[in-house]
Amino acid sequence: MRLFHVSDSAHIKRFQPRERHPDPAVVWAIDEEHLANYLLPRDCPRVTFLPESGIRVIAVESGWLDRIRSATLWIYEVPVETFTLLDANAGYFVSRSEVMPLAHHPVADVLSELVRRQIELRIVPSLWPIHDFAVSSGLEFSCIRMRNAQPRIPEAP
Repeated sequence: MRLFHVSDSAHIKRFQPRERHPDPAVVWAIDEEHLANYLLPRDCPRVTFLPESGIRVIAVESGWLDRIRSATLWIYEVPVETFTLLDANAGYFVSRSEVMPLAHHPVADVLSELVRRQIELRIVPSLWPIHDFAVSSGLEFSCIRMRNAQPRIPEAP
């Protein structure tokens, strides 16, 4: 198994546990299977799901496209020894200890990297219809940074 942390910073020498109230301070990592879910700018809202075809789908709002195009991300590989599984469905692992990266490399073209990883990228005006589909579908899904999504448009009566 390999674990990773994605950042927009190229100069991380060690990862310190960070607190997210009310949770204890931890270092977050993602497994290789779910890594593509994080190959977008940190604050970019997204909905990801794995349909029966087995090809991961990532949906993002069209308003984020320029930021995605101009982003450079860094993939850090981290040692697995101090990490424990938090959520298998999402591929989340946490460590309560400081973590030194094993290696890191840049991703200067996010869109090309997603294509290389055979991700079906959907650019949509609003994430809410896909969010609602994913949540009710029974499929493996993840909704990330939805607080940054465009507001939900109320349905007409």
